[in-house]
Amino acid sequence: MAQNLTIRLARSTDYDQILKLSKGIYDGHDYLPPRYHTWMAMKNLHVMLAFSGNKLASLIACSIIDEGKTVVIRAGRTSPEFRGQGIYKLLQRAILDFSLKRYPIIQKWRLLTVFSPEMLDNSYENVDEQDSLTCMVLSSTKRPQSFSFNLDSLEIQSCTKEYVCNVIFQKEIEKLFPGKVIQADRFPIEPFRSNIDYLMQENDSLYFAVEKCALNGCRPRSFSLGVRSQYVKFMNWCVTIYSNDPQLYQAHLFHQFKRSCEEIKSEFSFVCSHDQKFTRGGIKLLKELLMLQSDEDIKLKKAFVYEQKLPQVPCHF
Repeated sequence: MAQNLTIRLARSTDYDQILKLSKGIYDGHDYLPPRYHTWMAMKNLHVMLAFSGNKLASLIACSIIDEGKTVVIRAGRTSPEFRGQGIYKLLQRAILDFSLKRYPIIQKWRLLTVFSPEMLDNSYENVDEQDSLTCMVLSSTKRPQSFSFNLDSLEIQSCTKEYVCNVIFQKEIEKLFPGKVIQADRFPIEPFRSNIDYLMQENDSLYFAVEKCALNGCRPRSFSLGVRSQYVKFMNWCVTIYSNDPQLYQAHLFHQFKRSCEEIKSEFSFVCSHDQKFTRGGIKLLKELLMLQSDEDIKLKKAFVYEQKLPQVPCHF
């Protein structure tokens, strides 16, 4: 354990140290530095730091969402020289204790991770899991000038926040979200209006879409949420698609991909999250759209969402 450990809430003036702690992480795809000052200004979002002497050893960030009942871990990292010393475990305990004291109605905590269920103890409930496909899209001058897609005249259209909250989030539509959780750019939230408002405080570049007939009164059978955000070196478009129909899935993937290319002219990363049964079809479509020769140009990852009741303090993993 590092000596002289000090734990406190982060300040805007800590930014330079945050940059040092984050240097080289995710090969330019790190989301934390571009969001740090926005997070500092937001309510119900807290960043906590652990210092060993004058050195920043570890960081953790959390959001309070689901109408105040859930704390979600948003970011966590530890300097290489301080790893394996239990510092992050202490920091995790500290931010959960802080959250419980400040928000007494909190009932549970939630996090998204690459760790599979067999790697954790049974106190964690696995509420959702998805595959994600990531690929780089060249700048507009180097990518195809147009994209074509024809699938039995299926048409996807954008929809408003009001439609999402008043229709998509109604109980009869909950089968779209088996775990009652939506992954919005790797941020697992429950389908509440207050959570959409929260997302829009952090990032106003949200793009909602449904199949066309749903806007004409039909019951929605699909939904996708695209989030455009700035990473350290690249813009990023992260879309999550919910549907049980493989054709609707492909239609949403094409629609969101085309939209991302319209909005982002520079090189950017495109990430699509979905149920694992759609992964093979997603890879095939992205290869066709980007004229890729190999599956290796598309990175496949799994993400798991876990919950644990509080005030039980989670163990470190």
